[in-house]
Amino acid sequence: MSGNRILVSVFAFGLVLRVDAPAQITSKNSDRHFVAGARAASFADAYVAEAHDITSMYTNPAALTWLSKASIMLNYSLEQILATDNIMNENVALPISLRRDVGLGIGATLSHVGHIRDTSPISGFGYRQYGVEMGIGWTVTRFLSVGAGVNARYGKTRAANLGAVHFTLAGFYSPSPEISYGISFQGLGQGLDYSFDSLASITVITQKNLDKSVQIGVSWRFRDNEDEPILTMAVANQKIFGIKGVVYKGGIEYVPFSLIALRVGYWVGDETLAPKFGVGIHLSPVQIDYAISSGELDPVFQQISLAYEIRGK
Repeated sequence: MSGNRILVSVFAFGLVLRVDAPAQITSKNSDRHFVAGARAASFADAYVAEAHDITSMYTNPAALTWLSKASIMLNYSLEQILATDNIMNENVALPISLRRDVGLGIGATLSHVGHIRDTSPISGFGYRQYGVEMGIGWTVTRFLSVGAGVNARYGKTRAANLGAVHFTLAGFYSPSPEISYGISFQGLGQGLDYSFDSLASITVITQKNLDKSVQIGVSWRFRDNEDEPILTMAVANQKIFGIKGVVYKGGIEYVPFSLIALRVGYWVGDETLAPKFGVGIHLSPVQIDYAISSGELDPVFQQISLAYEIRGK
């Protein structure tokens, strides 16, 4: 490893790690949108047409006027990079109702490197990144809303500090409670890169222009004479400009009874085939969600979310 550099790119609340060597740890378009919440993670990030709770704003801020649950949410994720070397993320988010036709969401995020063994090839690598997020949605007509999101990042290493800002523009259309459509333009702005030079034994932080992308998706909800859907299906396609091909995402949630939700999703992209699994436990007004993902080209990724519902829709 003496001549290699290890690079971690943080973008749109995602993490991508690669080694500048023949082996690639994680594919370049792997899903690492940890603040989308454990429910969204188990849907394989097919969340652009979902308006379930506050974490919907991280994929589509226009969904803020359609949320079915107004909850304060805490999110924690852990990504295993090499053996016991981990990257961890903590996030808190909550919705604020400004007017009947305007919804606001705010959040705060911390990303950092966990314990790294002395024998690890990335021993000595470390950073802390602080983030503030805000999204707003406006109802244009009875069935249509538009929204925008801004994400500010401030990164610190032992050698330097640096900030970056990026934006999201989105639309949400729901002609009935059973179906909704979403579109989101992401990557408008800059993110932060953290690279570790093993020769100099320092972590370097730099700004980078993000890969711009557009996501389009649809979500179906099936009810059985109850307010809550017993089956939800969501699919989404994401085109990353400048990268060949399209990323395909899909997820299903089944609620066998009111306390339990079972979820499975799948992510198919360039050099990526990643299954996602999750479960939710609803003990009103508390909701606990867990998700896990692990593919041939992806490290193990786990996330847990805790929500406290402050009001219904």
